[in-house]
Amino acid sequence: MLDEVDLGIVKVLRREPRASARQIAIELGLAEGTVRTRLKHLIDSQSVRVTVVNDVAKQRNPTLAIIWIDLERGANTGLVVEKICALTDVIFVSAVVGVADLLVMSFVKNNNALSQFVHGSLDSIPGVADVHYDICLSVAKDDFLFQPL
Repeated sequence: MLDEVDLGIVKVLRREPRASARQIAIELGLAEGTVRTRLKHLIDSQSVRVTVVNDVAKQRNPTLAIIWIDLERGANTGLVVEKICALTDVIFVSAVVGVADLLVMSFVKNNNALSQFVHGSLDSIPGVADVHYDICLSVAKDDFLFQPL
């Protein structure tokens, strides 16, 4: 669980991803060593990831597929999720409550690629009962801040 110091560091990095430990320390009123230690712990514990996120709108084929998966009654959700997460085309997987059991996101080159992915990969996973999908026509906001602070 992140404490107030960790959350402060994350907030600064969200706003200014290339901020140095010194800059963060000055802004938060902390010792630079404290910030370095906390950053190392956040990364080592996988509480945060330091990564590059592409701007979807600037990609050549920015077709984002939103895929809704219904599971068979009694299916082992954990095993199905594990198999879906192992697929290289998948960028996001979540168990959900609502119109489906799972939400999956994937970037696809075109409708053929989506059809092949759905019918060649997802449909063949034991426990998957039905797959529905939507194609994003445009992206109005893409900040990848899935967790509010």
